[in-house]
Amino acid sequence: MTKQRRIATLVILVLAALLIGISWFENLREYKAAGLPASRFLDHRIEAGGEPGESFFLYYAANNDDKRVPIAFENDALPNLHLDPVYLYGDYGRLRLYRALASFRPVDEDAKPREEPLVVTAMKVYYANGDSAEMPIGELIVNAGAAVRSDDTAVLGTSKPAASTEPGGSASAASSLAEFASGGASSNGSGYGSFTMNESATLRSVTSAYTAVLGDAFRMEISVNGKVSPLPVAVKKGDQVKIAYAFFVTESSKLAMMPLSLRLAAELVDDQGKTQLRPVWAEHAPYPTKTALRQFAKAQRSDTP
Repeated sequence: MTKQRRIATLVILVLAALLIGISWFENLREYKAAGLPASRFLDHRIEAGGEPGESFFLYYAANNDDKRVPIAFENDALPNLHLDPVYLYGDYGRLRLYRALASFRPVDEDAKPREEPLVVTAMKVYYANGDSAEMPIGELIVNAGAAVRSDDTAVLGTSKPAASTEPGGSASAASSLAEFASGGASSNGSGYGSFTMNESATLRSVTSAYTAVLGDAFRMEISVNGKVSPLPVAVKKGDQVKIAYAFFVTESSKLAMMPLSLRLAAELVDDQGKTQLRPVWAEHAPYPTKTALRQFAKAQRSDTP
């Protein structure tokens, strides 16, 4: 081999090593950039009425090399909220996403309606190694009308049916101004709920604690007997009211990794001025694409001192 060929071969080897080094460095940088400063719950926004059988999911994110594996969630203020064991929802390279189903159980017979909403902002996490820690979850609002014991300990659910209910309460079919007709949801973030009127009333509003926060990322359309209707609108016995909704969330938005469970409250007012609320649930599950996960991790690092 001539001297020139030896030099050319050496240059090629140096360049190859340099490219491998750059690639390794970029992969390491991307690996670190995709990681969380610490494991945590996703930033939930959940509304609940507390009715037995009502359910939602709690999501928890951790780096894939985190030795503390979550196995259970708990909150002492929610004795009537049953939490299933935590399981691995998805493995996304640098991050893992865990999930647990939460569902409300029936309340005691002597429970009384709670007069104010209950706001929960943290849950206790139990880990496989025996550790535990209380961590923020975002926000869970249990509407007024959820039941409490006489000692004012929260016992979430509903009291006995009544003709007129507070937010979160329920009414029997015989005394209710309306009853459920149908509902559905799609993976594209859209869905609907509908109910049939038992009596004449005025549909005054459809509200949620989080519609203002979501802004243009959430839209609703109310129709009566298939015709879009602005509110307030008078409805008659036999009319079918449909509340259609849609989430508009891009993968680069912070909402992409925010679990949302809205309890849209349709406010019905009868001829005597009494109010009943008919709930329609609108849910948005986290959308863990590579871009969404990177944005989520970056936001957590920027919030860490």
